[in-house]
Amino acid sequence: MLLRKKLLTFDEGMTVYCNLDTDEEDILITFAQFLIKTLK
Repeated sequence: MLLRKKLLTFDEGMTVYCNLDTDEEDILITFAQFLIKTLK
């Protein structure tokens, strides 16, 4: 059950990432940093 919750959270995060404005480099960098922390 824990793995399922983590995968759903990851999927939700990736959906948000896909909808970000790619012109905003600061947002993408910050999001990428949090994504790396989440994966670790």
